[in-house]
Amino acid sequence: MRGISSITDFFVICSASSDPQIKAISGSVTETLREKHGIRPIATNGIPSSQWVIVDFVDVLVHVLHQDKREYYALDELWGDARKVAWELPPKKKTSKGRGTTPKPSAADKSISGNVEHNEE
Repeated sequence: MRGISSITDFFVICSASSDPQIKAISGSVTETLREKHGIRPIATNGIPSSQWVIVDFVDVLVHVLHQDKREYYALDELWGDARKVAWELPPKKKTSKGRGTTPKPSAADKSISGNVEHNEE
């Protein structure tokens, strides 16, 4: 988004399949950034029953939409000029026996893994 919009530098666009999932994703993103990085949103707009919640971290806007709303509003296409940056889960951690284990994903990881991209520049 940087260079295209003065609103923010990044969009993170997440899909959910239900109102409780929208609440879980937006809550998990907010809680994780607060606990691990000391970052709090300046605003949260929308409620899960509206099927679209935006969490505003100034430089990053996190959009959590019901899949139907995401298709209807097509933010990915609307801001299609922005460069897309792929997102991946962290690599598997090694156990003491040398076998790989997958960290237990949060609600946000479960919901958006493989379906996330954020736009920049």
